[in-house]
Amino acid sequence: RKIKALHLYDCLRANKATSAWGVEARVPFLDKEFINVAMSIDPEWKMIKRDEGRIEKWILRNAFDDEKKPYLPKHILYRQKEQFSDGVGYSWIDGLKDHANKHVTDAMLA
Repeated sequence: RKIKALHLYDCLRANKATSAWGVEARVPFLDKEFINVAMSIDPEWKMIKRDEGRIEKWILRNAFDDEKKPYLPKHILYRQKEQFSDGVGYSWIDGLKDHANKHVTDAMLA
């Protein structure tokens, strides 16, 4: 049900957000064959198990982890997962807090 409604929410939002800047986003993980394969994988293998070194997207990350001929650098392959809408990371929040602390006083908020 959620997959059938993606075009009304997440995909539409992504399309509008990227189009506003002249960028075209792709959603390769919405390919029907990919979804069928992903849905056929035992859910146990999709679970995060930090004590076993299994982080989010472990199956996908593991598929691209090739020591002899790496597809991606390790720092990219194993970086923290970000939601598409939050892809700018968290560092901007610290900058925003610093800016607010410099320019807004408690007295101004009273």
